[in-house]
Amino acid sequence: VIMTTNQQLNPADFHRSDNASEPVQVCVRLRPAVGTGHSQEALCVRGVDSHSLEVHNWRNEKKIVKYRFDAFYDQVDIQQDVYIGSVQPLLSHLLKGQNASILAYGTTGAGKTHTMLGDPDHPGVIPRAVRDILQMTRDASKDKCKYSVSVSYLEIYQEKA
Repeated sequence: VIMTTNQQLNPADFHRSDNASEPVQVCVRLRPAVGTGHSQEALCVRGVDSHSLEVHNWRNEKKIVKYRFDAFYDQVDIQQDVYIGSVQPLLSHLLKGQNASILAYGTTGAGKTHTMLGDPDHPGVIPRAVRDILQMTRDASKDKCKYSVSVSYLEIYQEKA
């Protein structure tokens, strides 16, 4: 997002970070198990709270590894939960001239495309962010600011863009 204005801007505003104080935040989303019955995945990964998960070794029930993240989304969390919790807070920084990147990483079938793009009934983080960014620029344009919005999206599959 590029902003032009006739108003005086405070340089400190471009370096202040509200709740996104870390340069990189790691958020994990657990995809619901596919098919009927319980899969190995459903049995060995369990959410503990909104920041933690446990991985149970199905060969050794006593071996449990715990991981902590900036955010953890369980199987019951919906697209809106992921967007509001992890993407929407970044948008205010864009209007201050800062950049933001969202990266989905995982194996084939993990739910990356669903989380990023979604479908018409359950839009992912990209269409939600574009909608909100455009609304934010319309609202801010009432204060005599003009914005130019540029968005890039790249999918790499089998090491090909």
